[in-house]
Amino acid sequence: MRFPHISTLVLATVLASGCSTTPDTPVATSDPAEARGPSLDVNAFAIEHVVEVEVPPIEAFDAFTGDITAWWDHSFAETPASIVIEPWPGGRFLETFREGSTDGALHAVVTRAERGQLLAFTGPLGFAALGVHFDMVHMLRFEETESGTRLTMSVVGVGTSQPGWKEAVQSVWHHFLDDRFKPFVEGRLDAG
Repeated sequence: MRFPHISTLVLATVLASGCSTTPDTPVATSDPAEARGPSLDVNAFAIEHVVEVEVPPIEAFDAFTGDITAWWDHSFAETPASIVIEPWPGGRFLETFREGSTDGALHAVVTRAERGQLLAFTGPLGFAALGVHFDMVHMLRFEETESGTRLTMSVVGVGTSQPGWKEAVQSVWHHFLDDRFKPFVEGRLDAG
């Protein structure tokens, strides 16, 4: 796997080696067992998923960004007004709950964008609903092939994750890229 965010990879490696932190500052309590505070186990994982689509890289990038409501089928709202990825540094991966409202969820922030080549964003995506500290760095590369584009999604997750989250993230990206995005961008997605 190629992860250009070396500092993130180093941090993930250190944390994955079994790092466990416990607050050193005592908490005001009458129970000595609770005086040190709750234990916080930090974990990390990395995954990579590849899919090929039969469109040029610019077309694949444009379909993956902007309003993605047509193919992105996981949301906090039952029927979101929109789900967008703004394709520029500082752009938002934003779900708007209701038309004309400011209610919504910021799933991630774009950290790097090169149209037709690369999209990077960081944020917890759906894990934000769980109320835990967990972050993921996503790097999506668009590579031209003879028949279209190879998309390579690399993800590093770090935080207070639970067993099975790595497999869940791998499964969800398989769903989004193979089952939703590929048929959408190739004009074969049944929206019903």
